[in-house]
Amino acid sequence: MYRTIWQTNTKTKLALLTHFYQSPVGQMKESAASEISFLLNDVKQIENGAVSASINLVNCIFLFLAASSYVFYLNWQVGAVFVLTSLLPLFVPKLFAKKLQSNTKRWSQSNQQTTEQVTDAVHGAETIVSYQAEKAFLRFIKTLVDRTEKYYYHYNFDRVSVNICADLFMIFANLLPVFLGGLLVLNGQLSVGSLLAAFMAAGSITSPLMNAISYFSYYNQIKSTEPIIEHLIQQTTNESDPTLSAQPSLPQMTKLSLQDVTIKQNQRSIFAHLNLAVTAGQKILLIGESGAGKTTLLKTLMGELTPSQGQVLVNDQAGLTVDTSQFAYVQQDANLFDLSLRDNLTLFQDFTDAEIEKSLLESQLASILEQRGLDFVIGPKGDKLSGGQRRRVEMARALLHKRNWLIVDEGLGSLDAATAKLLHESMMQLPMTLIDVEHQVPQAWYEDYDQVLELANGQLQIRN
Repeated sequence: MYRTIWQTNTKTKLALLTHFYQSPVGQMKESAASEISFLLNDVKQIENGAVSASINLVNCIFLFLAASSYVFYLNWQVGAVFVLTSLLPLFVPKLFAKKLQSNTKRWSQSNQQTTEQVTDAVHGAETIVSYQAEKAFLRFIKTLVDRTEKYYYHYNFDRVSVNICADLFMIFANLLPVFLGGLLVLNGQLSVGSLLAAFMAAGSITSPLMNAISYFSYYNQIKSTEPIIEHLIQQTTNESDPTLSAQPSLPQMTKLSLQDVTIKQNQRSIFAHLNLAVTAGQKILLIGESGAGKTTLLKTLMGELTPSQGQVLVNDQAGLTVDTSQFAYVQQDANLFDLSLRDNLTLFQDFTDAEIEKSLLESQLASILEQRGLDFVIGPKGDKLSGGQRRRVEMARALLHKRNWLIVDEGLGSLDAATAKLLHESMMQLPMTLIDVEHQVPQAWYEDYDQVLELANGQLQIRN
């Protein structure tokens, strides 16, 4: 049974994560928290079964009331002895405490690691999908979930073994009241029938009471997951291995254009009748005040937002889909994972060490490669790296995956002047199209770009 639960949990979690990766990019961040809770908490609660818990709860209460009333009706002294001796097996778990604690710790540590990595996989979904690394990441998550479920299986196996030992101990513990009851029978104080009846009924006093407490706790936890059960039924798949739909083949993008584009949100115009053309290989700087609509413009250019008016042209043609697989997106908060430097770059896809090292060298990360190596674990969100290093790791990832278009959204923000200058110089040397969106940069850098555009009052103005 536990192996079935193990396999079902692994399959269900992977199916849900697959469904999440297939969601529209704009919805991923909005639903990330609920998806994490659903994947790691609600599925485990559903496993226990609300119907089973409620039926067992009623059954235990009935058995407890019936058995205790009957035993004390026969002889309250004998009943008290049976109840006290039946409590002795409760001390059996203490004899196995060290082993149980060890197994619990092993499962807990594995579960914590799985939780952290699944959380990373959800929060970093946009990056994973943009690099088409869903299948590779799902294989990695499957390994973690499978290991955690295996440890959970062994933990439950040991727990059941303790219960079996407790049952055996109960058999021996019951010999004492039987012996005392036999003396009462010999002295004529108790009939043989009453002794046998009390013996048979005593076990139905304490066990149902303890089980009732457990089932009541289960029932209260599961009651809140009823809406989630319906959600689970709608979103999981019956396939043995979740797979992702094939991506259509799209043409190489040599030019992206916005033609007479207007974007409105909540009846407010972000920008109107805007025109922009970016040719492959160019280095473009887009500046503007906070709230000017720079990120909205980027999302429109990348095909994530549909214009209220106008159109996005690919290679000067209308009706073509923007190929997001050709973009690499670097944000102020880098999308990095609590994994090795190698895994952060490859996203579990196949690359040689030579290819990985080349991308690091081209991104000005030779020092970290020499000092730490590819197996260096960079910490949650890359917190063992500096701000500049985190952004350069994302650039190295783009180079490794041969992305032709690099989008940098406030990538220089929050960096000190020296680090920002080094990162700027690194970006200028990258062999790809660059659209660098910043609040502001030193005017001396303007000459490094092919175009410098400022977005203000819903219009683009040329600054160089």
